[in-house]
Amino acid sequence: MAGASLLLTSVTPKQTYSLRMSGKKLRDTLIEIDRAWHAEGILRLMFQDEAHFGRVSDTRQCGCPQPIRPLCQAIITQEYVYAYAAVSVADDELDILILPQVNSHCRQLFLDEVASRHPNDRSILALDGAG
Repeated sequence: MAGASLLLTSVTPKQTYSLRMSGKKLRDTLIEIDRAWHAEGILRLMFQDEAHFGRVSDTRQCGCPQPIRPLCQAIITQEYVYAYAAVSVADDELDILILPQVNSHCRQLFLDEVASRHPNDRSILALDGAG
């Protein structure tokens, strides 16, 4: 019988407790930031991520009726755009900006745009650190 040597185990109470308590660190950090940041306006927590969208076209084969010869070259085209997005789950605010690249200059453009859309708020962006 395939897979007979595998043991099915459930999550232990200690693991469940640590998973349930993992959100307390974020809450305590936000309270600490709120106390240290002496400014007016609401504290807005936003989660930011970026993704690329594009196309890869492969035109290696071209067909046409005889005796016409096709006039296309064998090229591969890669075109991408990058979407930067930040969402505030507390009040359903979504800020999106589509830019040509992922680099520090484009990220700064996005941060400036988010700051200009929420001028009276104290915004905190949580980044995933992948890009």
